[in-house]
Amino acid sequence: MKGNQSSNPGAEDVWLSVMQPYIAGNNGPGIGGPDNLQSDQSELTYSFNYKHTHFVIVNTDPFGAVATVPVHWIGDDLAAAREKRHIKHMFVIGHKPAFPPVFSSAEQSLNSNPANRNAFWDELNANGVDAYLVAHCHVWDISQPVSPDDPSAKQVYQVVAGNGGTPLDAGWNVVEKSPYFGYTLVQIDAHDHVVVTSFGRDFDHQNYLAPSPPSVYPTTVRLSVGLGK
Repeated sequence: MKGNQSSNPGAEDVWLSVMQPYIAGNNGPGIGGPDNLQSDQSELTYSFNYKHTHFVIVNTDPFGAVATVPVHWIGDDLAAAREKRHIKHMFVIGHKPAFPPVFSSAEQSLNSNPANRNAFWDELNANGVDAYLVAHCHVWDISQPVSPDDPSAKQVYQVVAGNGGTPLDAGWNVVEKSPYFGYTLVQIDAHDHVVVTSFGRDFDHQNYLAPSPPSVYPTTVRLSVGLGK
């Protein structure tokens, strides 16, 4: 969405009805609370553990508060997970980036509510989150944004993997010789090292919907990054 953004009162209900088989938790915040939520977010922002990893799924456009996140609930959830000795890694997964890549529009992020965005990023840094995994911008990018509240806090990675198949942002051409469609794989090895790998394929830039046979446009590793702490 670009320009003035507003909430659709029925969008959350439709999402929940269609995506119900894929929703993995229901421990998120309800109406009201310290985040002053206008609708029940318990199945839209929630968390779960898988082996030694804690995941937080975040709705970045709750009803009545577009381009924000329930930062109080997120902070409490991350702090509780951090106290569990078996948890070795934490990832937060949302739609909109906290900070847009420099070659993308600022509208494609949480920039429109900087106080909320900054508090959110501070909670991720304070609780040792490995990475914030997002899309929305039609690019691929990895960075370690600096907290505007604390320039020394530069620990959390932001991975923007929005290059799945929709026309790519024009700004990506400026920094990438051959923008590509693809997917991203995040792996934790036996030594607890986290590696983010971007796989991609080239395509016909005159007609991105044209067939892309693997013999002409093979999928290859474009970038592999270890997330050091």
